[in-house]
Amino acid sequence: MDSAPANHRLLKTLISCLHLLGASLLSYLIARRAPSLNDLRQWRHITWGRVCLLLVLVNSWLFVFSSGILVTGVGAIRDPAICKIAIFSCLFFIGSTKILINAFLIERAYIVWSGGFSIPRFKMKLYKICGTILVGYTAVYALWMGTGYHIHIRKDQMCVISFERVTTISVVTCDILQSLLFTGIFLWPLWRSYLMSPQLREIAKRTFYGAIIGVMISLGNVAGMIVQKYTQQIWVCRSICVADIVLNVWILYWICSGTSSKPVMDSSLLEICATNIPTENPCLNGLMYNPLT
Repeated sequence: MDSAPANHRLLKTLISCLHLLGASLLSYLIARRAPSLNDLRQWRHITWGRVCLLLVLVNSWLFVFSSGILVTGVGAIRDPAICKIAIFSCLFFIGSTKILINAFLIERAYIVWSGGFSIPRFKMKLYKICGTILVGYTAVYALWMGTGYHIHIRKDQMCVISFERVTTISVVTCDILQSLLFTGIFLWPLWRSYLMSPQLREIAKRTFYGAIIGVMISLGNVAGMIVQKYTQQIWVCRSICVADIVLNVWILYWICSGTSSKPVMDSSLLEICATNIPTENPCLNGLMYNPLT
């Protein structure tokens, strides 16, 4: 963006602000969710669900930080090598973040469906099915990263990425359906329960709203690609990806931040349901087991 004309300076400033605010917000969320550096016990007993959440936050921060350097610092415009690095890192970070978010969704579903009996993950059929779906999506995404786009430098020295229409729509569709599936698996036993505490109802509502907003963000990205005929300048592509990741991570944090009556908690999404939950319904017994903390 260093060669952008004067009338693009405002846009450049806004994009710089987007990266700075995104990195600052993610730094705050990491500080809120990471165990204390002085408490080795917390690190030794950290669970897979919390690891997923921390990896989502750290991975997102690395992407926003590197994107800020490439787009507003180095200027991924003239050099084809930098252009390729910028695009590949963009697709890698946004893909890995979405994969980690879905791994977290699978872990939440496991908590509910395991019935609180500490069933090993890979001895649970539902967990293996969800894991297989996620591995399949990862393979499809990796294939798309290698073949789903091409890069060229325009005469005005702008780095441009052109996406393959069919493969891009297919990957986005798979991502949306996968997220809805994992969210539905988590919510299904909760909705069917005849006993639901206010805290649990709040969790279900936040999860549902978060899924809807996430789908709207993905559809907005697709609409933007269609309007631009699946061709974007690199700084546009990375800025959209930054906004996408920051919004999705903020939604995930909001879902995991407790209820209105119990503000942000440093433990897990389901800890607020770990007490005073009737255990007559086996589907809700999983809430008595809290592997995310």
